[in-house]
Amino acid sequence: MKEKIIDIKKYTALSLGYLGLLPPLLALGASLTSHLSAKEGFEFNLLYANMILSFLGGTHWYAGITSQLGAPTRKILVGIISSIAGITSLLIGGVIGASITTAGLLVLGFIEKYQPLSEEDSIDWYISLRIKLTVGLTSLLMVSLWLSV
Repeated sequence: MKEKIIDIKKYTALSLGYLGLLPPLLALGASLTSHLSAKEGFEFNLLYANMILSFLGGTHWYAGITSQLGAPTRKILVGIISSIAGITSLLIGGVIGASITTAGLLVLGFIEKYQPLSEEDSIDWYISLRIKLTVGLTSLLMVSLWLSV
């Protein structure tokens, strides 16, 4: 029974994770077909990437407040810093904003790879998914930025 629950969680996370790449892909497509200006497409993708950065920061925050072991204070701080980095990136915008967002996503991925959020289950598939989604999201953001300059 426990394996079935794990499979359902994994399938849901994989499906929703990949579907999460659809909004920036659609914005990029709309820019390429002139339904949006390149600047509007980039601004949407920057906003979306920062929403994801803040969401991922929230997972660290939650892991910190529910953790009994494994540096709960560090997890809480990582979660808060992620949201602050996202807001700062949006306020700055442009190349620097996109760089801050990309760095934030990569740093969170690095932290998750070497200091997992959960002490309980081994979820190697999550790290693989996280790497693919980070590469996808940051690539779409960089292409949007390139088109807008």
